[in-house]
Amino acid sequence: MGKIDQGNSYAIAALLRILENTENHEGNRAQAAGSLGKIDQGNPHAITELIRILETTENKNIRWEAADNLQKILATPEQYAGVVSALKDCLSNEVYQNNFDLFNKCYKVLWECAANLPYPDFYHAWHSPPE
Repeated sequence: MGKIDQGNSYAIAALLRILENTENHEGNRAQAAGSLGKIDQGNPHAITELIRILETTENKNIRWEAADNLQKILATPEQYAGVVSALKDCLSNEVYQNNFDLFNKCYKVLWECAANLPYPDFYHAWHSPPE
């Protein structure tokens, strides 16, 4: 497969259709979301889908891919803060004990967010309800 130019509107539309229409194929959705993030960094649909896959998949490889791609495509402080708010509950004792892989992947994503946000913004995102 060839390289797709960044901002290619046809590719972006096709990848969004894949995200919307391949409900039972989380591997395809994870790849589509990752590709979407590469050609349209910061795409909110890709970020939302990667968060959803990260939180719901039972497949460790897909979870790793979703977490890795999520860290790569975040582009703005608002996106980093949104991810903090969305994933903070994954660092609970219950998740640690019952699904360590999810805990670990979310920890790594949240660490990346913390490294890219001023402390007051991270604190506010952590203590605000998810949007």
